[in-house]
Amino acid sequence: MKSGTSQSQDTKVIIFKIVAQFVILGCTWILGLYQTNIFFQVLFIVLNSQQGTFLYIVHCLLNKEVREEYIRWLSSSAFKKRGASEKDLPSVSEDIDKVAEKVSQ
Repeated sequence: MKSGTSQSQDTKVIIFKIVAQFVILGCTWILGLYQTNIFFQVLFIVLNSQQGTFLYIVHCLLNKEVREEYIRWLSSSAFKKRGASEKDLPSVSEDIDKVAEKVSQ
């Protein structure tokens, strides 16, 4: 948890994620009880096969820090395509090296 955000905001985010996970992982299985016709069977299969996608959306794309990192990564990729040199762009391996140095200290 970040110190800059309020406790109530953190609680709201956690409750949202709990409810979203319950719906994604639990409620779709209720459709398994109603597999009396082809519609419910297909709906059950589609929703359960996409659980990973839904969890990715809830935990990654709805996270502000992750969205900002995607935007930074995509903008640097677009900048790279326009002819920027490799030394102007941040490197993932450089970031990993920096983290490894901090951990070893």
